[in-house]
Amino acid sequence: MSAAVGLLVLAGCVRLDGDLTINGSTSDAADTLSGTMVVAVSDEWALAHGEDPANLAEAIEDELAANPNSGLTGEPYIADGYTGSTLTFDEVPIERVATTTDGALSIAREGEAYVVRGDLSALDPVEGDEDADAGPPWTARISITLPEDVTEHNGVLDGRTVTWDLDGASEDTTLFATSSVGPVSWFSRVPLWLLVITGVAGVGALAAWWWSRRRGGDDGGVRARQDHARGASTKKVDEIFDENA
Repeated sequence: MSAAVGLLVLAGCVRLDGDLTINGSTSDAADTLSGTMVVAVSDEWALAHGEDPANLAEAIEDELAANPNSGLTGEPYIADGYTGSTLTFDEVPIERVATTTDGALSIAREGEAYVVRGDLSALDPVEGDEDADAGPPWTARISITLPEDVTEHNGVLDGRTVTWDLDGASEDTTLFATSSVGPVSWFSRVPLWLLVITGVAGVGALAAWWWSRRRGGDDGGVRARQDHARGASTKKVDEIFDENA
């Protein structure tokens, strides 16, 4: 993916526009990334640097074609004076993200958390470049949906999706977000004292039920014996009356 890396770290008028989703540990493709990312350069800026923007886009397409099993595919992107490619991530292992972007973006599983880190300062114009101001500044809109509730971030949060809107004038060009690896069970959310009380109450209720059943069985036996005794007594009285008759 050197061609894509070249565009991502190419200092100048780059447009990034992505909607990505991290597939969490409970999914069928755990620890992978899916979604799309537009990677394009300003035609004006490319021409000022002696580059044909169409050639840059073709270089990406050739690179993708040469690596059919990378999980990445691309389609040409031409809009608003920008030329590049719309990259589709199809369950790409998260550890490949850092390599694909030459470290500009990384996603890692650290213990019981997913951690997103990024730094787009590499897109700033190279100091001393006389053609640095040719064309519009770089822009980046990146949305990443994390598997679980987001615990930390430095973007704009909407549900489990963090979005960063950055450009060449941004004071902070870093990306950061974290979430837990998998769903937190209800059991772990219940206070310990409540579990203890519930457990004791449950054991007590079970013991009371067992004792009542046992007593009910004994009482039934007593009643049976009493009924039998009454029946025997009645029979003897009847026999006495029969003899006297």
